[in-house]
Amino acid sequence: MPRPLCLALCALLTVPLASYGQQADTMDPVARLEALGEAFTAIADKASPGVVFIRASRTVPGGRFGPTDPFLRDFLGGTPFEGMFGGGRVPDREEQWEGSGVIIGADGLIVTNDHNVRVADHIEVVLNDGSEHIAQLVGRDPTTDVALLRVDAQDLPVVSLGDSEALRVGEWVVAIGNPFGLVNTVTAGIVSATGRADVGISMYEDFIQTDAAINPGNSGGALVNIRGELVGINTAILSQGGGGSVGIGFAIPSRIVMDVVRELLRSGKVSRSWIGVVPTPLTARLAERLGVDRTEGLVVAQLYRGAPADESGLQPGDVILEIEGKAVTTANAARRMVFEVPVGRAISLSVLRGRRTLEFDVPTLEQPIDRSTGLPLPGL
Repeated sequence: MPRPLCLALCALLTVPLASYGQQADTMDPVARLEALGEAFTAIADKASPGVVFIRASRTVPGGRFGPTDPFLRDFLGGTPFEGMFGGGRVPDREEQWEGSGVIIGADGLIVTNDHNVRVADHIEVVLNDGSEHIAQLVGRDPTTDVALLRVDAQDLPVVSLGDSEALRVGEWVVAIGNPFGLVNTVTAGIVSATGRADVGISMYEDFIQTDAAINPGNSGGALVNIRGELVGINTAILSQGGGGSVGIGFAIPSRIVMDVVRELLRSGKVSRSWIGVVPTPLTARLAERLGVDRTEGLVVAQLYRGAPADESGLQPGDVILEIEGKAVTTANAARRMVFEVPVGRAISLSVLRGRRTLEFDVPTLEQPIDRSTGLPLPGL
């Protein structure tokens, strides 16, 4: 290793190693680097067996194409001449894609991303020992991009659960997954940020951001702390031109993942409240147009016709200041406030209309699913 790089790494390691006592002060630079390498090796040895490779597929039906003349369709259909005069049939085809998953139950429970399995009609899981298993979908939650699978196997290696709430910016983390089909790839980095939201990846965002390399195929894999404990499920990256990692990756915190898992085990789905508002941020320019003298809150940009907010009298242009007595700052924070209210219970809103403050008690419904996409309807 070039001497400047060695010295730089040693300088970085001085602070964390000092916590182990006076021995760190007398440890030579090579020994410090070896100790760090041993730490990462131990993490990989502990957590890698519990990370799986997921192959998903679906059959896309073909269709018939043919001449427009009814006589020719009847005459040619199903004969060896089908295909002449513009007639024929597009065969069914199979679409396949790959991802990662994490074993959280020795009896075969595996958590992954919803986008890995959302449209799949066949899911295979390849364990670290090379054995292949057909997976059944226990349930999925598109709002957080979490899905739960089960395979018929016992005594599987489990990635132990860590506390994502205890993560601190700058802390070492390791990502394990199957990028580009390269099974059980391990990368290391730090926690770049916590509570990252409003990045446009999913409807419910409270991400761990990391610079550990995450690439296509890592989705659903494990983000673990320095003790090899699961603190997140890797789910997305920001990249240039749809390429690989540029050092900005996101993971769903384990706290959120396990809350969803409990609901999926209980009922096969996660129910969340919804009132039918599509919000937009209140900018200074929009505040001037609406005639309001503040820039805190969310503007009602659209109301779903017949939804609870519409029936309760909210109007486009209203500014939502508070939900359940808590100040509204961002759309993501507002979604969390609404989601946390039990389905069916009314939710209190403080709204600014012009220069008047109005109070509403809006009933909640279960968040509807858009049948065309299989995703929840956007908004609150």
